[in-house]
Amino acid sequence: MPVWRRLTWPYSRSLSEASATRLLLRLKASASKDGCSTAPRRILPEGWVAYTTTPAPQAPEKEYGAHFWLKIPKESRSGDHEKLVPADAFHAVGHEGQFISIIPSRDLVIVRLGLTRFPSAWRHDKFIDLVLRGIEQ
Repeated sequence: MPVWRRLTWPYSRSLSEASATRLLLRLKASASKDGCSTAPRRILPEGWVAYTTTPAPQAPEKEYGAHFWLKIPKESRSGDHEKLVPADAFHAVGHEGQFISIIPSRDLVIVRLGLTRFPSAWRHDKFIDLVLRGIEQ
């Protein structure tokens, strides 16, 4: 990482060039295994995944858990969301189109660090479907 970026990184709103993808994958991979990383070492508390994927009482469409989206936000999904995305998927949604999608049933973590200024320009559920179909081939 360039020196100028290390100096300004804590104050930047866009982390796409500064994010450590490997670290994100490790954290999110542990989330898909109820808190255990690839080595059987607990990173997150037991039951954390169940807690974060339980719909919040205030979420009218059961779209949000504890700091994770259980459905992709409306402005970033198509009308076929239920058909395209496995039911157990949950998502961290970041700044300007950054996504981390965790799909435990597929033992899969998808990280997108791209930039999308307008949420409606990116259909994350269609992207997940393309990734899943690509893996199955």
